Amino acid sequence: MKINELEYSIGNKKIGTDTIIINMGSALDCSSLKRGLCQYASKCYAMKAERQYPTVKPFRDRQEHYWLNNTAEQIATDINEALNKHKKIKWIRFNESGDFHSGECLQKLIQVSNLVDIRIYTYTARRDLITNETYKTLPANLAINTSNFERKGLNAFGQYEDTRAQCRMDCSVCNICKTTKDILINVPVH
Repeated sequence: MKINELEYSIGNKKIGTDTIIINMGSALDCSSLKRGLCQYASKCYAMKAERQYPTVKPFRDRQEHYWLNNTAEQIATDINEALNKHKKIKWIRFNESGDFHSGECLQKLIQVSNLVDIRIYTYTARRDLITNETYKTLPANLAINTSNFERKGLNAFGQYEDTRAQCRMDCSVCNICKTTKDILINVPVH
């Protein structure tokens, strides 16, 4: 049984218009923030939006309710329906705000990725959930970028001196975080 409807946004100035954005929760209720794992809380643009625009937090709360109360199969079905409506979409970004609530959420995203035919990418500060073996379980279409910690097989996103990639701060012209390449990505500002 489906609980509520899949709500998503299509891109923004930074991400571009070829990406659907789906959140597992809000920035103000972020599981990484609550666990002290987020190193960017004072600079979080997702949190700023939730404070500045009164409709953003309730929208993300509805997305969280949908995510937590539907199966991976239902979510994948709803994503596929959205992709049929928006033919120019190339990417899905999970968690513009928030993070994985639990290992079950990580497994659900892996299941969803196995059921859709589009590249999915996300960022996480949940170093407690992502092991050095995580990359072995990821479908080819799912890229997980770690935020300020390194794990084998996954991109690490943060402030690194020894880096193989520089964040261009404009995702609409760069795909480096959207594919898993096991590289350090230096970003001057989160």
